[in-house]
Amino acid sequence: MTSRRTQLLSLAAAVTVLAAGVPASAQAVAQADPVPVPYGQNGNWTGADIVTERAPNSAQAIAKSKLAAEYAAVVRGKRDRTKLAQIAADYAAKYGGMAAVTGQQGTAKSAAGFAESAVPATQKVLQLAQYEQEKNYWCGPAAAYMIMKYLGITTSRYAGYQWGLSQNSFASVPYLKTEQNGATRFALNVMAPALNRWRENKAAGFYVQYSPSALPASTFGDAMVYSVNIGMPNAPATVEMAGAAHYNGHPQNQTIGHWITGFGYAYSGDLGYFADPATFWSSVSPKFTYTTANFWNIFIARHGNGLVY
Repeated sequence: MTSRRTQLLSLAAAVTVLAAGVPASAQAVAQADPVPVPYGQNGNWTGADIVTERAPNSAQAIAKSKLAAEYAAVVRGKRDRTKLAQIAADYAAKYGGMAAVTGQQGTAKSAAGFAESAVPATQKVLQLAQYEQEKNYWCGPAAAYMIMKYLGITTSRYAGYQWGLSQNSFASVPYLKTEQNGATRFALNVMAPALNRWRENKAAGFYVQYSPSALPASTFGDAMVYSVNIGMPNAPATVEMAGAAHYNGHPQNQTIGHWITGFGYAYSGDLGYFADPATFWSSVSPKFTYTTANFWNIFIARHGNGLVY
């Protein structure tokens, strides 16, 4: 594994990912990205980097955080659906459907239908299966794989790249570019477009990347309630600093950037359920829970990365 990785990084200046069958346009995209993140540097122990300067959130990401907050308030019994239906209608007019879903395939609803899906609940856990990352720097492909496996989309819908579902497919251009960059880089905003391309045949769609700013920790609980209630798992990109708090048995002596998959909540969003692909470490459990406020403050907001949901 190490020699293969060294070989990949040495070819970074003119990399051709999955050269057989990958169009020249995809190879051009591959060559345009920055120098890869070497294994063991900048938090890359499982396949993610650490963002040192956060880019501003997109208008869609900001709008979605407001939509999620209102949706969660209805689910918690603090609001009726009137305002939610209006926010949903405004969001749909600008960005398309909210992807309120029935079953695992994902069926977009109208704004009114979306509001009706906000059924009061204190707990919901999706029946998502955990999968271990197939390479020690493939946490991103594993997180994306778990999401699409749950949704039942086993072949990509992205025109020209309609590959079968695998971690290898997600590690490639034009999805997460993990092989090219040595990691799934939050700084390059690759996770949301990859999930959207696979699911919707377009880069801009249901999933958005959100970076924490001055918003309260309740934002994460809102996102968990929203995502899980409509049946759409999410992908937190976390940071653990060496010598400080770590989660789920990760080695405490390492600074780790890591992708996981969110799939459930309890206590009205105060507790989150997560699937961890880094089970190549014997101390790591396939699934774990953590209070959402503490998880957000310690592993997301304090040092960056963010959330894709």
